[in-house]
Amino acid sequence: MNENLKIYNAVREVPETAKKPIQGGKLKGKTDINPTWRIKVLTEQFGACGFGWYYEVKNKWTEQVGDEVAVFVDIEL
Repeated sequence: MNENLKIYNAVREVPETAKKPIQGGKLKGKTDINPTWRIKVLTEQFGACGFGWYYEVKNKWTEQVGDEVAVFVDIEL
């Protein structure tokens, strides 16, 4: 296997147990991937958060559209 693709091939498929269909809103019909699964995969590949990898919050904001409020966070990983 090409060494450059080692991590990609290890994490490219999301297990069905980590997927959840989105039932409403603009994303209806799309799939939500469990954030805990994402952290688990990062830990498996790079070690514990804070040692093998880390994140830094760059920006947080909310947007209101009608009666709904959406929350966004930009991170540097």
